Amino acid sequence: MIATTTPAELRQALADPDCVLIEVRTPAEYQTLHVRGAKNVPLDRLDAAAYAAHAGPLYVICQKGGRGRQACERLVAAGVAATVNESGSTNAIAAAGQGVETGKPKQT
Repeated sequence: MIATTTPAELRQALADPDCVLIEVRTPAEYQTLHVRGAKNVPLDRLDAAAYAAHAGPLYVICQKGGRGRQACERLVAAGVAATVNESGSTNAIAAAGQGVETGKPKQT
């Protein structure tokens, strides 16, 4: 079973300097709105084995939770024990008044 967290719990977790937050949406989605400090690693480019040596908590976030759950499953299978899926979404984080960054998608 994949652990989940709420926007408020995620906010507390991000105060830990060892905490890493990865955003598994597409680069265009990330550019439009993302949690401040989140690293964009789209689900289709996620190399779960690259995080196997990560010692601290690893939080995953997406738009609605589905891609985040898939990413967490891959990470757990690769041996990343402290993996947590943010149960809301990037929009829920923004609605909770937490730190997000916005912009316009890059034109291709």
